Amino acid sequence: MEYVLARHKVADFDRWKAVYDRDAEVRRQAGLNEVFVLRNSSDPREVYVLASVDDLAKAHAYSDAPDLVRKMTDAGVTDRPDIVYLTSLDGR
Repeated sequence: MEYVLARHKVADFDRWKAVYDRDAEVRRQAGLNEVFVLRNSSDPREVYVLASVDDLAKAHAYSDAPDLVRKMTDAGVTDRPDIVYLTSLDGR
């Protein structure tokens, strides 16, 4: 099983979440299946998203798409996101 973990800071969580939620179908079409959306307990403007990945090439294409930069700007992302692709060692 493969995953993608994204971390970024947002100006306003509710604003970010509304834009994120509107993009759910696009993420599904890219083979990204939300596992968790998390906030840093000591900095609630820091957001983490963990998604399982059906197709790693599609996930990379989604992450590299210029449209995603626009969506992040609209959502109030305030820093460059950290995106990490992970592979499970135990098949989960």
